[in-house]
Amino acid sequence: MEIERKYVLILISLLALIVFLVLGASRYLFLQDIAYTSDDVLRKYQLAKLSSEQNIEVLIVGDSSAGNGIDAEFFSQLSSRKTINVALTGGAGILSSYNMVRHALKTQPKLKTVILVTTLDIWRRPFSINGYIETLGDLSSAEISGVSPSARTISKAQFTYNPKEVYWYLRYLYVGVIGPQEIVHDYMRQDTSTYANRGRTFDRDVSLSSIVNPQKVAELQKFGELCEETKLNCIFMHGPIHEAWFNNSSDELALISAKLAEHIPASIHFVPTYFVYPNEMMGDSKDHVDGAYKRESTLKYYAELVELLAANALRK
Repeated sequence: MEIERKYVLILISLLALIVFLVLGASRYLFLQDIAYTSDDVLRKYQLAKLSSEQNIEVLIVGDSSAGNGIDAEFFSQLSSRKTINVALTGGAGILSSYNMVRHALKTQPKLKTVILVTTLDIWRRPFSINGYIETLGDLSSAEISGVSPSARTISKAQFTYNPKEVYWYLRYLYVGVIGPQEIVHDYMRQDTSTYANRGRTFDRDVSLSSIVNPQKVAELQKFGELCEETKLNCIFMHGPIHEAWFNNSSDELALISAKLAEHIPASIHFVPTYFVYPNEMMGDSKDHVDGAYKRESTLKYYAELVELLAANALRK
């Protein structure tokens, strides 16, 4: 009996040691913030701009539709205002853009205007906890009960001891970064197969989703709270969309427009224009402009923004 008890104690001790080592390794790897995926590479690239660039007046945030659709350098020339584009991905969510603005406010005292651009396909998607946590950095956690009912405040501490970090690290050692790593046209490189080069074919029956997720609307409202608190000139716009996708989605677009009209915060200037492009101008996704037409797309966005940029709603 004593021998059996001894072995049980040894086994428990070994298991406790393994758990301790795994959790310790998880915490260490989390704090290292290793770029396991192309999303991580992009996030680090965009965050670096906020500390390396100076005198930023206009900040473009959002998802890949913004990253591929607006050339910040060209926009700076058109507007005579220093502009950078720190768009992330649709999977990261609107609250990741919220955090990017919060980071910018710490280092960019001249920031006056924020332009949020999201794909029309974003409204069906739920809140991304990972997107929010991964963009927190040294920011304090915000009160987001309206977005995530399960947690009033989500902090990095809740994700520090995630055993999956060990798996992700081992996978990284074996296969490297998942997805593209090259930055082209100031954003993550698109796939070589695009609609423009006929490497992709549009499915004629595809339309936008008719779902408008309440969590995504709540994210936009939280973004509006930040605009109100900081007195930033915040502007919200739709991202580019494939012409055939747009034409197939009249009912869905009407529903999305009605929801936005009902819920968009008063602190955000909403520009309801649709930026519709033919097949030969689209990149590797139905909401990505091909890199060859990024400047042309930028011109269209700027034309819609001239009056808002000049308005006295600019931050004092």
